[in-house]
Amino acid sequence: MAATIITNIKLLVNTRTENKLLRGAELADLPVIPNAYLIIENGIIAEYGEMKNLPWADEKKDTIIDAAGRMVLPTWGDSHTHIVFAASREEEFVDKLKGLSYAEIAARGGGILNSAQKLSEASEAELLKSALGRIHEIMQLGTGAVEIKSGYGLDVPNELKMLRVIKQLKAISPIPVKATFLGHILTRSVIKTTTKIILIALLMICCLPLLLRDWPIILMYSAKPGSFHQEIPEPSAVPV
Repeated sequence: MAATIITNIKLLVNTRTENKLLRGAELADLPVIPNAYLIIENGIIAEYGEMKNLPWADEKKDTIIDAAGRMVLPTWGDSHTHIVFAASREEEFVDKLKGLSYAEIAARGGGILNSAQKLSEASEAELLKSALGRIHEIMQLGTGAVEIKSGYGLDVPNELKMLRVIKQLKAISPIPVKATFLGHILTRSVIKTTTKIILIALLMICCLPLLLRDWPIILMYSAKPGSFHQEIPEPSAVPV
């Protein structure tokens, strides 16, 4: 069987012999094999070890990759991202460094309401293009699988728009994508006119089909201080 063989690896990183939950001092233990090789068959790691123990390879059939003293390590599975958004808010980081509160930033037109407004004005095609670019960017930094949340929609139509974009990303992304619906903040009009139970039912019925059974959903019904006017109550998180 033809294989891909990576040779002359300076350090083959995270060569654990068992899969278990690590705690405390165990997290500081990162096993490596110096001067190593790695054999891949049908996209699966078949064997690895020190170069001196490398089995014979058929150079006519096998693909040989000389790592030339570089390190090889597993890709990162990023379990919490917000890759689908219309515009960044990096200028608010400076505001926070200057000591401004979330309420003060929101009063100046920043915060999540700013993100929601920009997202509502962006088309699905624009959101898809920018998000796919970010996926390629994180791949270059070592990410091999990614979770993507909704949450900047603030209402049903725009949450659905985000979930449709994530669904498209799942189909075209070079790496696996998992979707999460995160309705983590709500518009003033929705809070005033809809009870919590009706709202949750509405969002779940609309958004659940787009998640494609990725994993259990967490619906966050919450608000940061200053997100809304003072007369709007700040409900607590509601897991679903």
